[in-house]
Amino acid sequence: MKIPTIMSLVKKAKTINLYIKDNQQWISEGHAAYAIHCLPPLDENSVCIIAGIPEDKRGDYTINADDKWIPAFDDSSIVHPTLDSGSILITHGGKTMAVLRTAGGVVFFIDSKYLRPLADVRTDPLSFLLIDDSTDPMILVRAGLINVALILPIIPGEEMMNELGSIIEGAYIK
Repeated sequence: MKIPTIMSLVKKAKTINLYIKDNQQWISEGHAAYAIHCLPPLDENSVCIIAGIPEDKRGDYTINADDKWIPAFDDSSIVHPTLDSGSILITHGGKTMAVLRTAGGVVFFIDSKYLRPLADVRTDPLSFLLIDDSTDPMILVRAGLINVALILPIIPGEEMMNELGSIIEGAYIK
């Protein structure tokens, strides 16, 4: 897990959320949360030090330490055990998105920047699982059996979907 990349995301968002779920520490900027396996317990002060946020700038950030964002999930919450991994990338409106698809053909998009902190997770291949906690779907990322990230998918607008549809309609298929 690339801790500096996670800290870059939270600094850019000016939001740091710290969570403890099942004795596992998570850091989030609001759209993606990352399980932190390699650090001692963090608090508001220590995470600001790691992120390189000076004391006089901390008032510019929203910093929360609770467990509200991380849903209560277990293996029974997983509605699609594996999604086709994001081997297809689409750039639209200046945002690069990984495309994930269920076996039933339902497509989800996630901002590829949320995959960057996972670039050095080499223990096992990453798997993407769909969690539906009856509010919003979330993508759970695992390295082997270890939960490493939770990412909210992007809900595409009508314009993007129309453009994708016209591209697919006009595709040459041999």
